[in-house]
Amino acid sequence: MSRGPSPTATPRSPSWATVERTVLTSIFQHLQYARTDESSHESIRPNRPYYGLVCKAWHGVWSTEPYLLARRVIYVDIEPTHEKLQDGTASSKLPNYISKTYPNDFEMYLLRKVKAPAIGTLYPDPKEKSTIDNILDALVPHSHRMVGLFIEASASSSLPSTSDLLSANSRFVLGKLKSLMLTSFVGKFDDPTISRVQPPIPFLRPTALVYLNLDGGNLMLALTHPSHLLLCLPHLTGLCIDHLTPYATGFSMDLVDKLFGSIISNLTQLRTLAFNEFEMPLHAIIQPSGPRPPYHLNRLIIGMTASPSMQYILDRFTHPAELILSSCYFTLPQVTLPKSSRLVLQSVVDFELLPTLRLGVAASTDLLPDMILKWDGPDLEFNSCTALDDAFLTRFVEAMMASNSGQSLRNLKNLKIVDCSKFSADAIIKFLEFRKYLNGHHAGGGEAALLCSLEVSGGSPKLETPQQARNVLDLVCGLGSPCWSVV
Repeated sequence: MSRGPSPTATPRSPSWATVERTVLTSIFQHLQYARTDESSHESIRPNRPYYGLVCKAWHGVWSTEPYLLARRVIYVDIEPTHEKLQDGTASSKLPNYISKTYPNDFEMYLLRKVKAPAIGTLYPDPKEKSTIDNILDALVPHSHRMVGLFIEASASSSLPSTSDLLSANSRFVLGKLKSLMLTSFVGKFDDPTISRVQPPIPFLRPTALVYLNLDGGNLMLALTHPSHLLLCLPHLTGLCIDHLTPYATGFSMDLVDKLFGSIISNLTQLRTLAFNEFEMPLHAIIQPSGPRPPYHLNRLIIGMTASPSMQYILDRFTHPAELILSSCYFTLPQVTLPKSSRLVLQSVVDFELLPTLRLGVAASTDLLPDMILKWDGPDLEFNSCTALDDAFLTRFVEAMMASNSGQSLRNLKNLKIVDCSKFSADAIIKFLEFRKYLNGHHAGGGEAALLCSLEVSGGSPKLETPQQARNVLDLVCGLGSPCWSVV
């Protein structure tokens, strides 16, 4: 007769190491898919920390679970990377680094630790192009599993062309690729010894891309063939264009016109369109001839662009639901904003504190109040704007008083101010009280003159007295509630 377990025996419990690994794996899996503040139109750099740096146990879990390695990051400007690639050791180490993702799909990031080249450097990082090329060579056998490829370089000439990656005769198999970024930090800072001239290559097969970020030089090259890239992006929902200026390699107004025409005609699923550092020659800035059919975007983002070139974009994309102007330069002639539902002014600075800009005319925040009054939409946000100070709010009141047509932000319902530290609480309250007075007079009084929501947050000034808090409550209708921290 077999002996049964002793009545006093207890089941063997798993070792602490097993429990610890199980718990860590569960936590890391949650962190891997937790939402972050990343947004494809602002910064594609992954901002999740590498938790394996905490200790050996955490590194052991993180470095051996394929689903945790879905994002592979290589910095192309640090010495260990160059040494491995130059002495041949990359033939074993780099493929092994990539192979750890098997069998899962993965994203590949080739980034720079240091963005700007050193002062006095004639050309940026002479090793950059060869480093990127060698890493891409190692990626070819794994390209069929790649769902995202993000490359940032100091020089546009260091980047692969879109035809190298996506054309019909490419050595890469990128059928799963959803996101592609090929961009440089400074569009005009390039290496003229590296030729970007290539014979036009057709893009014959539609891609699965939903997000595309290109710099001006790459974009101009991609548009040279009649069967160009933008004809093969039926699923694209986000397009970001960096450094499209006359300094971009291959720049021509014919290709710029081709770009805008292709966006309107071919990218029917596009929802977000972004331009970062967009500049047109002054002689080329003309309004499009004839009426333009409305092109509806959820979000139009324009960054580091002066008013004339800004207007060139706004004349062609007239109906964005949300318009974001980030670090832009406001000059004469004044920009006419589209009637978007939401306007976000981000990182607007006081231009009088800056050195002379290469704009041809002086930039000034004095132009903003009148521009915003003519927009007069329901949702307005100021984000990280040092130009938003008491003097700016005073000019805003003066612009409302001087308006012959009674423009006084009558349609404004939601005001949000985030991380704007230069104004005082009293100044914004007085500004909103004056707006309430004017709109109450025009609208016959009542809640039509009140805001539905008011939010002041981040590094913005806080309310200091009970009277300020009571005044703020009087600015918002009964259905809404202000969100403003009190000291």
